[in-house]
Amino acid sequence: MKPWIRLSAAAGACLFSAATVTAADIEAYGVLDTYIEAYSNGDGTTTRLSSGGASPSCYGLRGEEQLANGLKAFFALEGGILVDQGTSTPDSPAASDYIFQRHAYVGLAGDFGRVSFGYQYTPTFIALASMDPAGFSLGSAMGTFSSPTARGVNGGAASDLTSRSANAVSYQSPKLGNFVFTLFAGLGEKEKTANDVSSTRGNYYGGSARYMNGALTSVLAFGIHKAQFNRDAEGHDYSGNDYQVDFAVNYDFGFIKPALNFAWKKGNDRSSGVAPAAFESENIFVSQAGFSAPVAGGRWMASVAYARNSTTEDADAVSAGTRYEYPLSKKTFVYTGAIAVWNEDHADYSLSGGGGSTAGIPTVMGKNASTFFAGINTRF
Repeated sequence: MKPWIRLSAAAGACLFSAATVTAADIEAYGVLDTYIEAYSNGDGTTTRLSSGGASPSCYGLRGEEQLANGLKAFFALEGGILVDQGTSTPDSPAASDYIFQRHAYVGLAGDFGRVSFGYQYTPTFIALASMDPAGFSLGSAMGTFSSPTARGVNGGAASDLTSRSANAVSYQSPKLGNFVFTLFAGLGEKEKTANDVSSTRGNYYGGSARYMNGALTSVLAFGIHKAQFNRDAEGHDYSGNDYQVDFAVNYDFGFIKPALNFAWKKGNDRSSGVAPAAFESENIFVSQAGFSAPVAGGRWMASVAYARNSTTEDADAVSAGTRYEYPLSKKTFVYTGAIAVWNEDHADYSLSGGGGSTAGIPTVMGKNASTFFAGINTRF
């Protein structure tokens, strides 16, 4: 896998290290990450041991085989762990249904690029995570604005997250000049009922264009998600889409790497309390300025972000976060940092390392939240 298609620490830190199991064809790998935090949610402070701060904890298998005519077959299977409890990552309400809930895919690569099939990260999430100074994990200001999901930038509402998509086909081009292009389609495969106006509920269609020229990198990604629920007050499904656009740019000066990140989501997913519980996917625009830099033998990252809610009045928020990582070896580092969010009266954003990590404690509506943390991350 080429460096420019690898995910950031939050999206795919598990991909960055591996121990060979058989003669370079199959690899076993993993990451274990746990941290202690003092978390304030506007109704007191909780001190707890949590999992997945600098990156989600995970384990997996991946492999490849050289075929004829320059073709290569590849696969990857990856599951998540909550180290503090020793349980499987609850990536959805039906987490028990998963074996490899982080991703599971198989594909072919060659001069034409790469095509893969299975449960995969979406282009919009890869754009968010790969271009964020803190990898969309704990300490990322923009990462704060993913939870709660109804007013988050990453998907619709409830289980309608768009970090990954099942039944997905993904095509990634070879490098064309300074660009790499991705096209992606994930099929919801929802059973059509008598009230349905569409058999495509849950489908996700997206793509991205990544530009790389020396120290400059930018990415533009879009996603169209056929909302899964879409139920009116009478309990009938109706047709509608959630839309998402992400844009980011960074420049590596060597001594500092500044970045600008933007994410826009137009929500059209709602339920009037029929099933599941009542919610509405809100329209959100988030802008972030941040940087990462080598400092004292480690790496320091910081960011500040603003979320504008155009669906609900007085539901905007500002977040600021920072994290410092110090390596103890090539595979192990320790880290510490802090992050906070200042919510308006009708906002209740919470704080966590993101999907695959310990969930943030729900924030009291209109209150501020903060957490101070210190942890360790090791890879195998």
